[in-house]
Amino acid sequence: EKVVEFSGGTLLVKALRNMEPLRAYAMIYRPAAGEDKEAEKVTDGWVEVQGTTFNFAPGTYDLIVENQEDPARPTMNFQGLSIEEGKVLEKVADFSGGGLRVSALRNGQPFSATLYVDRADQGAGKNKERVVNDYTGKDGKTYKLAPGVYDVTVVNTEDAGRPTLKFPGVTIEAGQSVEKMADFSGGGLRVSALRNGKPFSATVFVDRAVQGTEKNKERVVNDHTGVDGRTFKLVPGVYDVTVVNTEDAGRPTLKFLGVSIETGQTIEKVADFSGGGLRVSVLRNGKPFSATVFVDRPGQGAEKNKERVVNDHTGVDGRTFKLAPGVYDVTVINTEDAGRPTLSFPALTIESGSTVEKVADFSGGALRVSALRNGKPFSATLFVDKAGPGMNQKKERVVNDHTGTDGRTYKLAPGVYDVTVINTEDAGRPILSFTAVTVEAGQTVEKTAEFTGGALRVSAFRGGKPFSARLYVEKADDGTGKKKENVVNDYTGADGKVYKLPPGVYDVTVTNHGDPKQPNLKFPGIRIEAGETVVKVAEF
Repeated sequence: EKVVEFSGGTLLVKALRNMEPLRAYAMIYRPAAGEDKEAEKVTDGWVEVQGTTFNFAPGTYDLIVENQEDPARPTMNFQGLSIEEGKVLEKVADFSGGGLRVSALRNGQPFSATLYVDRADQGAGKNKERVVNDYTGKDGKTYKLAPGVYDVTVVNTEDAGRPTLKFPGVTIEAGQSVEKMADFSGGGLRVSALRNGKPFSATVFVDRAVQGTEKNKERVVNDHTGVDGRTFKLVPGVYDVTVVNTEDAGRPTLKFLGVSIETGQTIEKVADFSGGGLRVSVLRNGKPFSATVFVDRPGQGAEKNKERVVNDHTGVDGRTFKLAPGVYDVTVINTEDAGRPTLSFPALTIESGSTVEKVADFSGGALRVSALRNGKPFSATLFVDKAGPGMNQKKERVVNDHTGTDGRTYKLAPGVYDVTVINTEDAGRPILSFTAVTVEAGQTVEKTAEFTGGALRVSAFRGGKPFSARLYVEKADDGTGKKKENVVNDYTGADGKVYKLPPGVYDVTVTNHGDPKQPNLKFPGIRIEAGETVVKVAEF
């Protein structure tokens, strides 16, 4: 059997706090060999209450002992320890310190508050070192701290605005305990909301009142009252209370200014939003439908703008809006009918506990418009204008659309209308008009715009080869002296081109822009008849 003998030295490490043995943690390093080198950790481990021994080869070592029982986890350093063969070196880390006990009261009753303990600032530009971030607990709590100066902050998270008490510059000495009591004694504010005698939940804001109009208020409550009301704990002081009824149109608001809160007392405020109702429904020829509704509170004076409290839809079954007592203007817009007809109910009085009902009756008729060309349906452009009462009265356009191939039906309020149908497929965009069309409630008026026409095909050749020439087609002079109407200004294209034209007589000019000796060919007095195509070939 071979026996290996240990030929090094021993380091005995102990820890104390206020003369009592302490369990701590030790880390042993071999010192760095140069400035660019890091210290080499040799070993680490717990220092038990009775002390712990570490065995090393002879040499020089650095020892760090950490007190893990105290909040700040203080450390003690022992540098350059010389370990010799067969010898024991003893080191005692003395962490003697004091205690800090913190508790919190509110109106004589203990409660748990948030606690911060910071090592006092060591000078300008130095950040504080936080050694405690905890709760005091209902019974208070004691913290072991190394000797020094500390700043203590206690935050009451139960009261509105999270009031704070500070104890700066608290000195902790070895073997002594310092006690701090944070007294947050205050009062209560109970807020509830009623509407016509029934409780409901409203939004509540509580602001700490400030002196002077230029200072911003400090908001300490942003909450809801709840149906049963709610009590808010507040530190003594003066507050402004705002209650907002978010259920009623316009979000009416009640304010209680300068409410004084005193220690041990509860102030109760009831926001009474008693109001009435406005029910709006819509009919068209006896059938309900949904329309847009605006409700405005009239402004006071010529320069006052109205306050819009409702921007909504009635729904098919109608809708009831809760409103604060007052006078309102109601506007209902029928977005289903052409021209978006409007009905107004000005100066409606809303009283507490009463409901005013209004029915907007948009009973009207319909106009059906279709378009034909040589008996075949096609889609044409359509304008419908509400006929003005006089020559100088500007018309109101209620339809700007296309008929579609199958025709289209438009709902219109009763009245007299001018209808214009434009054939955009034929050259010259021929127009048919139906003036003074009367639309009555419950009836449908049908109009068919019948456009007849033929076609003109024009192609051009130069030296027997097709080319694209400039083409002008004008309505022939009818002997009235009127200027000719140009209906085509185009190029024929190399393959020629076909133009749809309404029946009539036309003058055709084809321009050979490549030959100045024979610049134009004219085909005057060409008659176009419905359903027929005239072919003209310009040979240069």
